[in-house]
Amino acid sequence: TPMFISQWTDAFLIFINIRIQKHPSETPDLLKYMSFIREMQRLHGDVAWRSYDESFRKFRESLAVDWQKPIEELRGKCIAMSNICSEKSY
Repeated sequence: TPMFISQWTDAFLIFINIRIQKHPSETPDLLKYMSFIREMQRLHGDVAWRSYDESFRKFRESLAVDWQKPIEELRGKCIAMSNICSEKSY
């Protein structure tokens, strides 16, 4: 079952707490990412934030992308996908 944004936020806060033990300078970047994901959910719904978060994490595995800088092309694709899913549900 997919996570609700509140569950994701709780899990991400635990991740932040662990990550900043070794990388304290990343704290503002991680908080900004969390804020961005929550804003995606508020403005564009569950499909958009989930697909962005999953895709962004895959990018981070292979590329040096910053937590605090949204990938605009990816953001646009996730919003478009969310809009298509919304239209299909009507």
